[in-house]
Amino acid sequence: MSFESLLKKRLIFISGKGGVGKTTVATKIALEAANLGKNTLLVELNSSDNVSALFDSSPIGHKETALAPHLTAINLNPHKCFEEYVLMQIKFKTLYKTFLNNNYVNNFIKAVPGLTEMLYLGKVYHLEKQESDSLEDEPLYDLIVVDMPATGHGLSMLEVPKILRSAVKIGPLKNIADNILELLANHDKSILSLVTLAEEMPVQETLEYQQNILQKTEINLGPYFINHIFPKVGRVAEPKHLDENTQTIWNYYKLVKERRALQNKYVKVLEEKLPQAEFYKLPYQFNPISTHKQIANLQFLGGSE
Repeated sequence: MSFESLLKKRLIFISGKGGVGKTTVATKIALEAANLGKNTLLVELNSSDNVSALFDSSPIGHKETALAPHLTAINLNPHKCFEEYVLMQIKFKTLYKTFLNNNYVNNFIKAVPGLTEMLYLGKVYHLEKQESDSLEDEPLYDLIVVDMPATGHGLSMLEVPKILRSAVKIGPLKNIADNILELLANHDKSILSLVTLAEEMPVQETLEYQQNILQKTEINLGPYFINHIFPKVGRVAEPKHLDENTQTIWNYYKLVKERRALQNKYVKVLEEKLPQAEFYKLPYQFNPISTHKQIANLQFLGGSE
């Protein structure tokens, strides 16, 4: 699948091992779509709000916040998701506030396995169905990018609707589980892309995650993103005489060269284990990323670089 084809989806989930750069990749995809004029929503899941600082924005909460032309973000809160779901059923906010106080709701959400994940997916489902106020029957968002939890929690999130549908045979919960599963299984609309590093543990976890996704969910897998690839360096003969400064530069050159060679090894592991997959590599950043412009300027190294 080409990157352009990826941006034609309606719903892109981004997941991977913790610390591999999921938020960077999710933001990059959202920015690319917005630059094409697609109304794009970037969804965080009750996170520490990593995105607002990139855009020098006020904190992003459970309310859609404009970040840039064609780009909006939301940070889903499970308590707010639960309130919205209950109000859809009982219609009376006063009744909700009377009988369901904050402590009760928080404890209830924590106590019920999988409820938080279902609340997130239910909200994403309704965001995908949300229509524009100005154009009847037109979706409000052309693309929704979801920055998911890391591998284990991410897999559980995608499994929950299937488990719930098996356990609940009738009622609104079954209906929402059916609707979510239909959306996830729609390969024209929804896709999951995994982010990894070209290192032993992230690669192994990515391969295990891929197998679990295929076995336990119905969502389609999209391109893989390999983050933090060191620059390619040419072969240089070691100087015969090295002063202190030159020795430092030479040591750094060897480090980058060895690290790149090791990364190539793990990229080949991924390519051999996933021969039908598409891979996009992002370059290593020697300075920390602090703005969305830095992410927008990241250039994919390509599938065979």
